[in-house]
Amino acid sequence: MPARNSMARAVPIPQGMSPRPRPLPMLEAPTLIVDAKPPWSTASFGDAADTSPMELSVLGDHLDSCKRSHAGWFALQCAAERIDGFITARFVTTLTVAVLLMGVVSLWS
Repeated sequence: MPARNSMARAVPIPQGMSPRPRPLPMLEAPTLIVDAKPPWSTASFGDAADTSPMELSVLGDHLDSCKRSHAGWFALQCAAERIDGFITARFVTTLTVAVLLMGVVSLWS
């Protein structure tokens, strides 16, 4: 029986196709355009970029508004951190009390 060599079989090439891959075209380096004027604009209009008293006042009002709207969540977060700190520092004691409490509750029910 003759050896089956897949490379020995001729594969028909469609018309217009080349059996060799074409080389990739050479890419040109990008041209950098340097402009004397920067591509951004600022609100300082050539003056010093200091904050004005009016901007500081508006920022303060905004921060106060944010503080008022999140005050409840902030208090809840502080309470949760205090409880977590208490339990973490006394882990074995907390675990013992929890197990004893579950035992007492299971005896009464």
